[in-house]
Amino acid sequence: MIDLRFFGFALRLRWKWLARTNQNSCWASLPSPRERLVDAMCDASLSVVVGDGANALSVVVGDGANALFWTDNWSSVGPLSLFAPALFKATSRTGRKRVLCDALQDRRWVRDICRAITVQVLRYYLRVWSLLSSVSLQPGQPDRFQWKWSSDGIYRASTTYRAFFNGATNLLGARELWKVRAPPKVKLFFWYALHRRLWTAERRARHGLQLSDTCALYDQAPESVSHLLLGCVFSRQVWFAVLRPLQLQSLQPDAHSDLDT
Repeated sequence: MIDLRFFGFALRLRWKWLARTNQNSCWASLPSPRERLVDAMCDASLSVVVGDGANALSVVVGDGANALFWTDNWSSVGPLSLFAPALFKATSRTGRKRVLCDALQDRRWVRDICRAITVQVLRYYLRVWSLLSSVSLQPGQPDRFQWKWSSDGIYRASTTYRAFFNGATNLLGARELWKVRAPPKVKLFFWYALHRRLWTAERRARHGLQLSDTCALYDQAPESVSHLLLGCVFSRQVWFAVLRPLQLQSLQPDAHSDLDT
């Protein structure tokens, strides 16, 4: 099942990719609405292609006319706005939008520092100064960008959509639950059960809403979601009464059954 919300985010990221890689198009300078999740995903996915320098410590970029000095990922430490957050906050709004070549020319990025010079700002200033001493631009060589989630570095909606779910885990039974023909309130109840969000005695006791977490029906074990729906003696009697006419007694849960198994 496709999540249309995240698929829409992936399509809107295409606009940002084309706006950075095709500056000569007539629509590249058109304003686009800012969305926090889309902007964060773009910052994490888009990086500037860096070439090999004369030595291992040098960083060679393109002409710097399209790469943003503060927010683009062109340096070995990532975006400078994240590497030196205090210095970035001390920079003027105009300075935060400078491209790389403009910021490096006559060290304009230094003149953009307009707020209080604290010890923390000075510390990050020295770090950035040292970092920039190894940066070299290539006049006449346009900046090239690459997309993190594609093997060839070119934006694709399919790989970008899947990237939104990196690190996510599948919830056992969730997909099957929403396919069942049942009233929405029944599906919602079991959805909460799968997420362990039912207000059982165990959960109420954990939140300080009652003293005991024992099952009100069984009084011999904590009233967790798994116990209430599967392991409790009364629950197993209900399961037996339902499964016996269908000749499915083998599926009856036991006292140690859990929703995850």
